[in-house]
Amino acid sequence: MVPAFPANARSVYQGHLFVGDRLLNDSGMQHHPLNPMTDADLVRVLGRQTPHPVGLAARPVLAQGAMATRAHLEALAAEGVRHVICDTLDEDDLAVLAEAVVDYPLVTGGSGLGQALPEQNRRRGWLVKVAEPGRLAPAAGGALVLSGSCSRATLGQVAHFLERHPGLALDPLALAEGEAHLEQALAFAREQLATGGPVLVYASADPGRVQAAQAALGVERAGEQVEQAMGRLARTLVDEGVGRLVVAGGETSGRWSRRWAFANCASAARSIRGCPGPRRRGPVERRRCRCRSSPATSAERPSSRAPSRCWRN
Repeated sequence: MVPAFPANARSVYQGHLFVGDRLLNDSGMQHHPLNPMTDADLVRVLGRQTPHPVGLAARPVLAQGAMATRAHLEALAAEGVRHVICDTLDEDDLAVLAEAVVDYPLVTGGSGLGQALPEQNRRRGWLVKVAEPGRLAPAAGGALVLSGSCSRATLGQVAHFLERHPGLALDPLALAEGEAHLEQALAFAREQLATGGPVLVYASADPGRVQAAQAALGVERAGEQVEQAMGRLARTLVDEGVGRLVVAGGETSGRWSRRWAFANCASAARSIRGCPGPRRRGPVERRRCRCRSSPATSAERPSSRAPSRCWRN
């Protein structure tokens, strides 16, 4: 398992995940509304979630190269270790890991490893070179940002956006009372989209406000109210003509994804690290209805280390 993304200041050392120069549990993620991260030791965290042994591929092993790393992984497997957390400090470590695991049937990790693996695939002749990869025609239609993330970086992105464009904050307590608050959000978004500018609807909030909502509604219900509302907003407004959609937050983008059943999509070359730009191809099938086949572009879950301007871009 390779969760690090050094280009976005996510690194792992001695099995501990760092966000910049801070341990994960001191990065703001300890206040995550649904999955508070109070322990940065990923070996220990994963060990609490599986009955199988969890091992570590530490930085001194990676420094010896891909062959030594592969030998270490094979030795751990021979000892019965089923899961291995891999240290990663920089792009060179990712390259070593990609070479070490390229022949494995299953590897999990973040986009850092995903970016390193294709070069190893090309060396084996598994990939062909594509001219101008990720070039897509400009998207049309309104621009909508939905933000449910409460990370420190996302709160900064929200503040930056609101200095320049309109936005509306969702209130979990009001959502729990009935449809009126969601209808208010839809009306606000429609009005702003009609003027041609981008619009933000967000539930991102500081830890105090999040905890107050959770105390009143319960943790699961508070999160569910927000995620259901975000999913309905995305579905309704894309049906009505939104062609560019940014979804910020893991649970929020997960809810959005489950609202749509993509037959396939193309991924644009990213303009900012951690901000992918997938575009659907052809009609989108859903459980109850079918939307029109015009393309829509989205950037799902922008990196929490992406700069504040990434939504505007």
